[in-house]
Amino acid sequence: FHQFFRLQDSSGMCDRGWVRDFRGQWEPPLFWIIFLLGAVGNLLVVWIYTTVRHRLKTMTDVYLLNLAVADLLFLCMLPFLAVDSIKGWNFGISLCKIVSAVYKINFFSGMLLLTCISVDRYIAIVQVTKAQNLKKKRLFYSKLACLGVWTFSALLALPEFIFAQVTDRNGQVLCTLVYWNNAFNRTKILVLSLQICVGFFLPLLVMLFCYSVIIRTLLQAKSFEKHKALRVVFVVVFVFVLSQFVCTCVQECVLVIGYPVCVCVCVCLP
Repeated sequence: FHQFFRLQDSSGMCDRGWVRDFRGQWEPPLFWIIFLLGAVGNLLVVWIYTTVRHRLKTMTDVYLLNLAVADLLFLCMLPFLAVDSIKGWNFGISLCKIVSAVYKINFFSGMLLLTCISVDRYIAIVQVTKAQNLKKKRLFYSKLACLGVWTFSALLALPEFIFAQVTDRNGQVLCTLVYWNNAFNRTKILVLSLQICVGFFLPLLVMLFCYSVIIRTLLQAKSFEKHKALRVVFVVVFVFVLSQFVCTCVQECVLVIGYPVCVCVCVCLP
């Protein structure tokens, strides 16, 4: 949402004055609402896993806890964006790079962790024998996968850290991405293509495969536990679809506020 209006404000696609006025009026309250609700929801998730459940029992528990941590990290950046919407960017180039990078790290880690959950559910439901054989090592593998997710997300967000700059446009100080000036915008196209392919299409293909097989398997079963698992499948798919396809102005709300609700539905209810 924030980046969309930055693009509108700097590309001449519509009246810049109108865009600045709109951002100044609507972005700050929206960001603070997301901050408050998201903080409560995600802290509740962390509390459930660290206090109520006492320990992480499954691979999915590890992934969901990491999702909550990723969202809390992103929420810490929202106050800066709220102030930026009103007064412009007054926090210097270092924070500009950090906030831009953390935004993308949260986004990519969220998508990749949802993909990890999909693979875990696929193994647990479809590959039952393999799941039993790996039972003792699954927690170790999940922690290793999370380490890989965080590392890979940081690498994908590296362009934000490199290209984020503080610029002055028509008297307004902006924190925006300034790519290298080369023929045909090759750098920009390469960066965006890589992020879209790896951060969206790859997780999408993996999830489509896993859940298509999972749903087919669950529809053939009649046990309560497998129908409960089917509910988890639909909730995870629902979150993924919303976070990718709906208008960008509600993307943060879906990931940061909607995710804890889904966790409570999928994990806490009997």
